[in-house]
Amino acid sequence: MRRSFPPIKSSIFSPLVKATEKFRSRGSVRQVLSEVVPPKEPTRRALLVAINYPNLPHLDRLEGPQRDVEKLRDILINRYQYQQELITILTDKEGISATYYPTRENVLKHLRHFYDGQTPGDQYLFYFAGHSFQYETEDKREEDRKDEFLLPSIDRETFEKLKEDTEKYKGYGIVDDVLAEYLVKPLNDASRLTAIFDTCHSNTLLDLPHHRCNRVSNWKSLFRRAKRRYHEMSFGREMPETTMHPSDQPRSCNGYRDECRRMKGVRNNVICLSACKDSQEVWEHSKFLSMTSLLVNFLAQEQNYRPTLKKTMRAVSACKKNTWLKKREKSAPQLSSRYPARMNSFFYL
Repeated sequence: MRRSFPPIKSSIFSPLVKATEKFRSRGSVRQVLSEVVPPKEPTRRALLVAINYPNLPHLDRLEGPQRDVEKLRDILINRYQYQQELITILTDKEGISATYYPTRENVLKHLRHFYDGQTPGDQYLFYFAGHSFQYETEDKREEDRKDEFLLPSIDRETFEKLKEDTEKYKGYGIVDDVLAEYLVKPLNDASRLTAIFDTCHSNTLLDLPHHRCNRVSNWKSLFRRAKRRYHEMSFGREMPETTMHPSDQPRSCNGYRDECRRMKGVRNNVICLSACKDSQEVWEHSKFLSMTSLLVNFLAQEQNYRPTLKKTMRAVSACKKNTWLKKREKSAPQLSSRYPARMNSFFYL
């Protein structure tokens, strides 16, 4: 005798039952599964490094990074829906655990695992505030024949040696080639990275080829954009990927080349916001004005939740217009990218 089973009422099986009914009625597997299994929310992960260098001589210590990183963390959580457990902060604040102290080993360890579990659509943020230096190099891809490196936490004696002979003691830092190896190359095309460097000599710390064609703050940038628009109208935007330079050519564009045309169908998934050009230094202000503080204050405004790149660059460039730097070399914030940026596209955190 064949027995009949009662209908399944358990909530565990109800999505499956619902899917089966829709499948019978519509016959579309993809449509049914998309309705039963909601799309995955993109993961937002941040690695923030802020170093005040309390062990260094008084004139070489910084006061702003620790305060700025706390402001940045707060806005990421409260405004941009970052989960606190997915924000890693490395800082030399007193009482910090050795695991999160910004030594070279710790920074590199967290960089190695930064993209663990990466899936398409994820959003990543890398932030550094501290010291950085340059040294001479034979690398022809470096336009100024100099490599840049970030300086992690370091003792006073080693720091004095490094200032005397930067090239000899560069191994104590994290060189731009290493940063590109960990931050740019492993990123898949469907994910997005925003890097922020509030430090000296920071324009090409990720060795991204385009920055001059992304400028918006002076008459030269207007001329560059006009010439780029002319090239785009004359030759179109269909072109091969010539934005990555051969090994014997400088990585950086000059803003006028044919390769600065904005290509159709290219997703510019790596953006780097830097406090200054490679040839410049960044000075702390007595009122703690920094590029980071300008950026956070700008993004905190209700209308600036998702600003354009152009609007963002004009906001952070306000610091160079202040008179407090008139006796020192003024710093000009830069935006570098893997491909020529559309400055009316959005700035993502």
